[in-house]
Amino acid sequence: MSIRRRSRGFVNSCWEREERVYVVQENYRQITREIEWQRKEIVEKLEQIKAMEEQARKEESCQQLQGLYDEQTATVEELNSTQHNLSMTRSKLKQTRRQRDEKGHIVLHQTHTEQQLGSQARELLKVADVSNDHVRKLHSKLDRKRSVEKENERLRQSFEQNVARMEDGLENFVKDHTKFLSDIAGSYGTILAKQSSDLSVLSELMLQFAEGLRKAATDSTHSTQEFTKSFWGTTRTQVNVQAANQHQFLVDNFLPKFQSVSKSLQERGQAVQQLQRSLTEELQRQADLVKVLLADQKDGMNRLRQVTQQWDQQTEWHLRRISEQQTLSSQSLSEFDAEINKQMQMIINLVNSVQQTRENYKTRVNDTSTEEALLEEQRADMVTTVRERRDDVESHASSMSDWSSLLSTEIRQRNSDVVKFIVEDMRQEGPT
Repeated sequence: MSIRRRSRGFVNSCWEREERVYVVQENYRQITREIEWQRKEIVEKLEQIKAMEEQARKEESCQQLQGLYDEQTATVEELNSTQHNLSMTRSKLKQTRRQRDEKGHIVLHQTHTEQQLGSQARELLKVADVSNDHVRKLHSKLDRKRSVEKENERLRQSFEQNVARMEDGLENFVKDHTKFLSDIAGSYGTILAKQSSDLSVLSELMLQFAEGLRKAATDSTHSTQEFTKSFWGTTRTQVNVQAANQHQFLVDNFLPKFQSVSKSLQERGQAVQQLQRSLTEELQRQADLVKVLLADQKDGMNRLRQVTQQWDQQTEWHLRRISEQQTLSSQSLSEFDAEINKQMQMIINLVNSVQQTRENYKTRVNDTSTEEALLEEQRADMVTTVRERRDDVESHASSMSDWSSLLSTEIRQRNSDVVKFIVEDMRQEGPT
């Protein structure tokens, strides 16, 4: 306050000097001495102020630096603990990763084993399906064989029935044909006997007629030789005409009948012979056919017996093979079931262990992620704190630099004013 008052008095005195107010020489010298003393005092005070400000700034900077050092030390300790935790977490993660890799390797091998077991199971199932298919086919073959045997038995019975019916039909046909032939032969014999009797009667009548004519002719000849002689020509002519008429009558009336009868007899005889030949040929053909059928039946029965024996042998062999395959399949299936149960138990245990490992790994990962989140949050808080402290220090340093620049500017301005005042004062006092 005294400095400002003196400065203000000095300025007022300067203004008075500028206003052409003159003082005594002794007063002026006293004033000059006072001004010089005040200037020295001002310089000393300014140096003290500057030293005090510098000391205050240094103390404040030391306090800030000590605070920053304490914060940095705490931060370093926290970072060290965090790094230790991170190293522990990293080691745990490595161990967990190694365990995960081991479990993954085990699971991979287990999966490969499961795939191999699955493929073997599928192959065994395929073999079982094939064996079942073979058994089904064999059963179907046996059923077909039984059906074929039944059908063959039915066909054999029907064939025997047909052959018996054919034999009965042939026997009946032969009997009927023999009866028919005997009837025809009897009828033909009756007709021939009747015709022969008719012809004999006719021949007897002709003989009687000729004998009567001969007798009549001889009688007429003996009785009427004269008349005959006289009427020989006319009588001979009449006799010839009558004989020709008789001959023509016989030829016209009996010869066609005889010819037709003989022709019919010849035709009937030829028909009977043809029928006998055809019947003989048909009987021979039927007998040959029956022989062939009997031979074919015998061959068929023999082949059927052979086929039946072969089928029985093959069926027995297949049944033995089926029983052996069923035994082997049952043993393989039981062994496979036991192996599958054992492998499934191992798989269940491994799956449980893998699930437990996954749960532990998830827990570790969650804990690690939580710790990492906490560490990240602490790091972010620390970075934010450091940034705030740095901003505060920077702002404080900038404010201090501004204040020091303002103070140095003001001091320079005061110093320049004092120097200017002194120079101008001394310049003005020279002429006086």
